[in-house]
Formats: sequence, C-alpha cells, structure tokens
Amino acid sequence: MDFIGCFNDFITVLNKHKVRYVILRGYENLPENFSNDLDFGIHPLDKDAFFSALKEYKIEHNLEIKINLSRYEVLKLRFSFKSQEIDFDFWFDINYCGLEYISISEVLRNAVPYKNFMIPSAADELTISFLKELLHMKRLREDKVVWLTSKVEESDLGFFATFFSKIIRKQFINVIKIRKFDLEKLSSKAKVELLKVHLKKRSFKATFQKIISFVYLRFRNNKNPLVIKLRDI
Repeated sequence: MDFIGCFNDFITVLNKHKVRYVILRGYENLPENFSNDLDFGIHPLDKDAFFSALKEYKIEHNLEIKINLSRYEVLKLRFSFKSQEIDFDFWFDINYCGLEYISISEVLRNAVPYKNFMIPSAADELTISFLKELLHMKRLREDKVVWLTSKVEESDLGFFATFFSKIIRKQFINVIKIRKFDLEKLSSKAKVELLKVHLKKRSFKATFQKIISFVYLRFRNNKNPLVIKLRDI
C-alpha cells in the first residue's frame, strides 16, 4: 500500500476509536506527500483509545513499531510497513522539562478541519512552532522566520502564547518581525516566567513533581507509562 493509503487508514482508525487528535505541523501536502515525520497531538484523556486504535492499525497492516525516542508524555515511533518506513511523533502534552506551555486540550478545541483531518488554528500553530524554537533551541532558524512571519499575519494574536504575560508575548512577536535569530536571553526569561506560571496555577509540589517526572523518564525510558502501554498492544 502506498503512503496515501497508509495515512488515510490511520486517520480512519483514529476516528473509529473516537481519538481526539490534531496534526501539529507539516500537513500542507498531506496525504499525497510529507516531509521528515508526522506530528500528532493526542488528547491526554484519550490514551487508552489511542492505543486501542494503534493495536488495530498494527494488526491490519502487519506493522512493526520501533521506538525512536520516549520522553515525558511523548512517543516518537517508526512504523515499518512492507514497502516503507514512516516516523510518527505523538504528543500527549507539549512541554519544556515537564512544564506545559500550550494545552493540547485547548489546541484540540480550537482545531479546524483540513482535507480529511484536523489541524491547529493559526495562533496555536504559531505558538507551538515559535516556543519550540525559543525554549528548546534558544534561536530562530533562518528558514523558519518567513513561515513564522506569515503565521503572525494570519493569527488572532489574542490567542497566541497565552501561558505568558502580554509584555513578554509582545517581545515574542517583535523578535519574529525584526528577524532576530539569537534568542538566548529571551529564552531564559521565558523559562523563568513559565515556571512562575505553573507555581501560581498549580502548587510548588505539583510543579516540581512534573519536572522530576520529566527528568526521571529521560533516564528510565522503560518506566515510561506510554512505553509500557505500547508493549501491551
């Protein structure tokens, strides 16, 4: 079966099992073509339904599944079909060191249909893409700036990066507009604010439990609940 068939069958089985999902990026040429890998955001309450869907899909396609990487609430998998291999990344939480910086549940509520699948709103896609660059990479890639600028123009910025204060959100937009590539200072500032947001919204104990879980699972992948569920299918 070609990629189009494999992709469409996967969307069908997710819908059959009522899995709430969104394709986070790189969806423009789907299902005819894709680049690198496929990133899916999955509602955190739909884990059981997701693994049931994955089990059915695995049997239907005589699929081999390899774990490329597992992290806190993230599984990066390689699906090996008879004729091809495709990398699928599944995000049940979008976080930095265990601290969520955009809610998957909110992304799913704001999602819009595109062809035969769901994609994020422009503001949510901008948030995910920019904060990934800022928090994880501490820089903007030159090849990404044009795309980010276009998303700024498309987005309702009232819904952009809402975990952060209005002051720092304006700084986020400004560095995109002026094409500032080195974001180390702004990255540090954003991480401090993200920690403060979690301490305020949750508690000291809950916040540091998230961080500890993230660190623990980096070194004990075999203890990751997602990995354990995957082994059971």
